[in-house]
Amino acid sequence: MSDADYWCEVILSASGKDFPLNGYQAKSPRLAVRWMRAQALRVADLMDPDLSAPWLFAPGARFSPLREVPADRPDAPQDLRNWHSDYNGQAVAMETLARGGLVRFSVDDGTTAIAFSARQLIVRFLDDWRLREVAYAAA
Repeated sequence: MSDADYWCEVILSASGKDFPLNGYQAKSPRLAVRWMRAQALRVADLMDPDLSAPWLFAPGARFSPLREVPADRPDAPQDLRNWHSDYNGQAVAMETLARGGLVRFSVDDGTTAIAFSARQLIVRFLDDWRLREVAYAAA
């Protein structure tokens, strides 16, 4: 792993519990934000699918897996789609990651919150051969 990898994740929070949905180790701020964009659209489409989606209604099913959300609740899927299309915000996110900052975006529909985050990973370790090299250089 290089000195500047980025850890990205999506976490769903409901009923006081957190559930990691997905994670990804990116090699650059651009790849980290690109992954977050793809995940935002994927989650939005799962939360608010197109009614023609073939996986939505199984043949012979007696009920629909969908329910209408009251109009007074926030529209989390639309917020995710808006973030997916916000190129200026994503440029700021890439700059923040490049400076070593944390990028976090979350939506909440009143019952469930979904957080997308990315941060720089800096892993420095000395294995046996590096320890010998450092000791030799110090001597």
